[in-house]
Amino acid sequence: MTLPEYRITESGTALITFGRPSGNALSGALVFGIAAQIARAIDDTSAKAIVLTGAGANFSAGVDLGAMQDEAAMAALGTLGDAIENSPKPVVAALRGMVAGPAFELALAAAGRVAEPEASMSMPHIAFGMIPGAGGTQRLPRLVGAQAALDMILGGRPRRARLAPEGLVDLLSEDPVEAAERLALQIVQADDDDTPTGRRRHAELDDPAGFVRAVNAARARPAHLPAQRHVIDCIEAVLLLPEGAGFAMERAYWRDCRDSDGSRALRRLARAEAAAGRVPEVAGGPPPRLPRKVGVVGGTARCAELAIACLDAGIETILVGVDTSGLIEVGDAIMARYDGAVAAGRMSPATRDERLSLLTPSEEFEALGEADLVIEEAANDRMLRREVIAAIALFVPQQTLIATGSDLFGPDELAEVTERPARTLVFRMHGRGMRLVELAAGADVPGAVKASASLLVRRLGRLPLWCGPAPGLLVARLREAELVALEAMLLRGTPPERIDAALQAFGRRQGPCRALDAEGLAARLSERLDRPQDRERAAGSLLAELVEAGRTGGSAGGFYPPEGAAPVPLEDGTMPAPGASDPAALAVIDAHRRARGIARDPLSQAGIRAFWNAALANAGAHLIESGAAAGPGAVDVAAVHGLDYPRWQGGPLFAADLEGLLRVRNVLRQQGGSDPAFVPHPLFDTLIGSGRTFADL
Repeated sequence: MTLPEYRITESGTALITFGRPSGNALSGALVFGIAAQIARAIDDTSAKAIVLTGAGANFSAGVDLGAMQDEAAMAALGTLGDAIENSPKPVVAALRGMVAGPAFELALAAAGRVAEPEASMSMPHIAFGMIPGAGGTQRLPRLVGAQAALDMILGGRPRRARLAPEGLVDLLSEDPVEAAERLALQIVQADDDDTPTGRRRHAELDDPAGFVRAVNAARARPAHLPAQRHVIDCIEAVLLLPEGAGFAMERAYWRDCRDSDGSRALRRLARAEAAAGRVPEVAGGPPPRLPRKVGVVGGTARCAELAIACLDAGIETILVGVDTSGLIEVGDAIMARYDGAVAAGRMSPATRDERLSLLTPSEEFEALGEADLVIEEAANDRMLRREVIAAIALFVPQQTLIATGSDLFGPDELAEVTERPARTLVFRMHGRGMRLVELAAGADVPGAVKASASLLVRRLGRLPLWCGPAPGLLVARLREAELVALEAMLLRGTPPERIDAALQAFGRRQGPCRALDAEGLAARLSERLDRPQDRERAAGSLLAELVEAGRTGGSAGGFYPPEGAAPVPLEDGTMPAPGASDPAALAVIDAHRRARGIARDPLSQAGIRAFWNAALANAGAHLIESGAAAGPGAVDVAAVHGLDYPRWQGGPLFAADLEGLLRVRNVLRQQGGSDPAFVPHPLFDTLIGSGRTFADL
């Protein structure tokens, strides 16, 4: 084991600097190393005080998932926190850059904390279904109070040191190590009750009524994970229990969270997200390179979102409209976003102007000639997008990389249109805030180009997901599987509102029928008809019947009446229940059911969830077998970020493993009828027969 660096400064302070290539994330070995050096400093007669800091730009930039769930590592971390807090020589933490997770818990145990103004402190444990396990729930409320502690731990979001709640940071300094030395020596001269932490450690408990109000308010909010409830209980324990009992309670709840299904799902998903953008074939090759200038072509909301992401990342952006009106609309959307950020105080006018200075709008495709990468984001029409891509290829040099934001065709067709197979990509954004970017490339695209694409996506603050070259990528195939399952449930007489309620209870933000109404049934049908692989099923589908009957979604209404429309009495004269689906839509569904000779057999809420999950898992098996998905993790990432699948449920293949593959296969056989879409993929039998799960792949 390599010990952290140890040296005695001119002021007589023991400076302990720990480092690790992965952003100084605390591993079990690193924790033992820090503990050894703390013990050394305590025994060192030449050391008057101790300063603990991280090597490089960050105190600790990441979370080691292995250490976070390892009993011995967490026990060692807790012991180290106690050693820091009870050290006879004051320990001061000097904080730079990111201060995340377990390392932040260590900083809380210190006698003082000195930070750069822009240092970013966070407890991201909740994102993994975990709670702090080294005293974080006990020490933080004693420093900053219940409300601020609940916000930091349950929210999991970073706080800048200059905006930190009172009591968390003792000093701000551009040179935190030097300032920490001074503070540590001041503490040596002070009485225990005069140390920064000694003054504040219990000050926030002087208002027990306010403490209880904050706890009760947090408890009244919905909680999807055991970790959310346990954090609240642990913080309440600060007020009610002796310190030792509070620490023991936190450790017991940490174990419960670690072993919960929700935490297992979130940890597996986090690993899948980390792997989703890797390009293994370039290991040891040239380093990836960010494009100097990016061209964005189109006139849609997606076009504006992409341009803003590039500007926010500090990348020069050339914006070209397919037509004048589209260019104006996109420009207005960009201005509105930045002006709104300034008005809300999230951005300074100078920052807005700096970002806008990187934007070059143009009506001419010739303006794209200086771009290293051009991304097409035209309206979602197959022929239009082909024409736009062909036009781009005419005006940019051969070395320019051309990408499409469409998943209507794959990289092979894209290469055919551009006549440059080594310089084309699919670059498809999905989800809330366009967080997910599906990437696909043909066999002729070099690995270094793929790695550069992954780097760009991460620089844009998005998550890259590499897919096989088949048209449709992953999200579109999962969306189609969901729609086919939805139509099957509706045709069995399952009401739209029951389907939506069941899947919202499972964790979706919006039920699929409501989501289709908002998207537009006509738009979704057009998308299906544009995909050769979906066209045959789409032509005679329930969705087509609803659209033909005028249930096109939006202001025309779909499964539900249009927003704000007055309720229409039912045939018996009674009024429909609030939130009920539209009788006109139900009539279309019923007529289609009778014409197809389908027996009425509505599913229960539990049956809806089981069938929906089984249909998505079956689609995931097809994606893995075809090579479109690199593995189960890629399918789950696509579902969570592109399909509104609840994150804490892990994704359809994690859910299938949890439910048991035999049960999932039986649901497909029992509920799917004779529809080929629900015939269990042979991979189920292979895994069941060998006693394995999707995770084993």
